[in-house]
Amino acid sequence: MVGVFSILYFIYRYLLNLEKITWKSIWEQRKKIWIFIGSSLLACGISAILFLPNLIALQGGKMTFSLETLKLTENFKTLDLLPRFFTGSEQFSDTCTYPGQPMLFCGVMTFLFLILYFLNAKITKKEKLFSAGMLGIWIGIMQINTFNVLMHAGNVPTCFPFRYSFLISTFIILLAARSLEKLKEGIGTKQLNIAGIILIGSLIFIDKFYEIRLLSIGWDILILGIVIIALYAIIKNCKKEKMISLLLVMVMGIDMVLNSYLYLKQI
Repeated sequence: MVGVFSILYFIYRYLLNLEKITWKSIWEQRKKIWIFIGSSLLACGISAILFLPNLIALQGGKMTFSLETLKLTENFKTLDLLPRFFTGSEQFSDTCTYPGQPMLFCGVMTFLFLILYFLNAKITKKEKLFSAGMLGIWIGIMQINTFNVLMHAGNVPTCFPFRYSFLISTFIILLAARSLEKLKEGIGTKQLNIAGIILIGSLIFIDKFYEIRLLSIGWDILILGIVIIALYAIIKNCKKEKMISLLLVMVMGIDMVLNSYLYLKQI
């Protein structure tokens, strides 16, 4: 899982850093490819002491392969992922049964910054296109049963059917961090208004078509209100930027704790 992500992320970063994507430019930077291959082989060698005994143990018991498990079916609808980014939407029964749903929650604030990433005027169209492509690939891997099973070494997982979902969350956090990095330069009140409208519209859609705790929706609206007001102050060069940043960290922490509580409460 991590190996597949590493390869795709390397290709993503490698092509993104090229001024022009041509066979000549790729060949000129081939040293980076060899360094990546060498580092990957070294990592495989270091982890072999743990990986090989587990592989042998699985072959004697849990690890069974059948072409029937690779059937080309859809695990979920694309829009079913939307509630996963809001507080308390993860149901224990969904995340622990197959095909179930992936665990993608990484904070409502992170989702806001993800939207702002694609609205940021200082982030190039090329970068946005590559990032959207990377997200699309991983959504496809989760959504299509064949790829999802292959990500689990050809076996249908008995619990937590998308065990690599933390990789998607990590990538989303990286994009959110990139958005925050370029916040003052590329985000204005117009982009903040658009992002706010998108998120409020998403919550209304979720409330209408999905079962989600009203407490969570109310909390998410409160968070969005605090965060958007704070971001307005930051882009207007408020003198108390450090205090606002600390407030955002506290809100993020409380949001994560609340989501964990609501999830673990179901067990």
